[in-house]
Amino acid sequence: GIEDAGIRGTLEMLTANYRTKLDYTTQLHFAVAQGDPEAEQQARRDLTKATTEGQKMALALIDQLRPYVDPEDLAAISARVGKEAAKRIE
Repeated sequence: GIEDAGIRGTLEMLTANYRTKLDYTTQLHFAVAQGDPEAEQQARRDLTKATTEGQKMALALIDQLRPYVDPEDLAAISARVGKEAAKRIE
């Protein structure tokens, strides 16, 4: 298991955030299926907020992993996260 309480806590928050995003994605799907534009907009806002929070948590995790990961690998991970975040914003 992961013995570092900080890393474990961040991973638990990321897991909860993933579940939240799944819930908002489901809400968005239902709102679109029901043709409810207000519920669709709210679900989109909620999903965007949760995605942003998840990205912040992922970056915090990268900082926490810094002592355990090769700097070049960490740079590659950071670049990939940045590209994925940029795609989601589009």
